[in-house]
Amino acid sequence: MALATPTPQQSLVERIRLLVIAQTVMVGLIGIATWFLVEIPKERAGVALGLALVTTINVFLYLLRNSRHAPRIVVVNFLLIVGVIVLTDATGAQLSGMNWTLYLIWPALTMLVLRELRYVLVVSVVTLAALITFPLLEIYGVIPLELVIPAPMLLLKLIIFVVVFLILTSMMIVIGLADQRSQKVLAEHTAVITNQQAELAQANQSLQAGNQQLQALAQRQESLLNQIQLLEAPIIRLGNNAILLPITGMLDQQRISHIRSAVLQQIYQLRAQHLILDMTGALLPDASVLPNFADMLAAIKLLGCEMRVTGMTSEIVQQLVFTDVDLRIFGKTGQLEQLIQEVLQPSKGK
Repeated sequence: MALATPTPQQSLVERIRLLVIAQTVMVGLIGIATWFLVEIPKERAGVALGLALVTTINVFLYLLRNSRHAPRIVVVNFLLIVGVIVLTDATGAQLSGMNWTLYLIWPALTMLVLRELRYVLVVSVVTLAALITFPLLEIYGVIPLELVIPAPMLLLKLIIFVVVFLILTSMMIVIGLADQRSQKVLAEHTAVITNQQAELAQANQSLQAGNQQLQALAQRQESLLNQIQLLEAPIIRLGNNAILLPITGMLDQQRISHIRSAVLQQIYQLRAQHLILDMTGALLPDASVLPNFADMLAAIKLLGCEMRVTGMTSEIVQQLVFTDVDLRIFGKTGQLEQLIQEVLQPSKGK
């Protein structure tokens, strides 16, 4: 059984769920590390406030993961986390530039979770603005912090982080463009396949309709053949044990075979003891059919049916005389009225 392919919305919900799990683990690890490693109360308080905000964002993100506004909520989540990083860095006691590393991951995460170039650009621009603005304010003393290393070194470090950020963002943009092209090609191929499936379904319907018409035509032909076979051997019942078989038209091999089957079946079913064969309108194409005709008469006699023949033309009689057919199988001959009277009043015929 084929596995169902998840829809884009289902895939997005699953990626958001994984993001929430990752952010929850991150909050837990940072909280544990802060508790054991950060000794300055002011810094510990700033980290705790930031983690509380991230946890709140995480809860809202999980609850709204199925919303149609989920992509925008994810963007707001990332931007708020960037704000938490800025707040945590600004409320610390010292500036070392170590927290600046956290700015680098959000464009990549946006690409991994949302896979849309516009959202990557929004997160990248806001994050880059925060990465440049707030560290500069801290380096030049607008936001008062103790500098762990000299300002020129911090400025160089900031430039390196900005360059790395731009490289990573450029890579995400290239990946986003390639993903959009792939999605476009996939959509085009899907549309082509859908159209082909629709055409195939329509062709199947047409084929089924054609098959039904052919079946109806075949049934009609079969019915016509049955009627023709009945007309080829129109057996007339004369009494309880006598039947009349008038034969007209050309007697070829195939027709003789049909007549033989029909006559033998009727004789057996009606328990007929007398058969009058009226050959007034019968024609023989040549003498080659006479053996088959004689075999039919012999089969009739084997069923215990007495044969009487009338209406044979001079041509048929001449063909019979010049062949090896045993003429005794034709039984009694005579006029049709006479033969009918004999089979209906057998006592008079004796």
